Amino acid sequence: MTASDAYAHVAGESSRATIRLASSIHLREEPDGGALVVDDRTLTAARINRSAHVLFQALGRPCTLGDLVGIFADAVKCPVGEAFTPVAKLVEEAARLGWLEVQDGMLDNGISGAAGL
Repeated sequence: MTASDAYAHVAGESSRATIRLASSIHLREEPDGGALVVDDRTLTAARINRSAHVLFQALGRPCTLGDLVGIFADAVKCPVGEAFTPVAKLVEEAARLGWLEVQDGMLDNGISGAAGL
């Protein structure tokens, strides 16, 4: 499954689809409110800003794309309509990197890791 397929699945019509951080992903908070995203699977790390950190913290538990948009809108104090695009781009990039797992309520699609995306 490609990153675009994973994103389409999450953003698609299934309101039951949830996303969460892959089990190999850990966050290391930084003093400025950002964080390092550490992938134990590949031993790589990436720095994320404060806004992305809020979303990655939320992804510690299963949530929908709509949940993430609402969380982001509240965190940066913007209308929900303006929050969708940056959240969708972050989800798409995180999926491309293999940092997310997508679940479809009854069916676990096993979208995680580099092989899944």
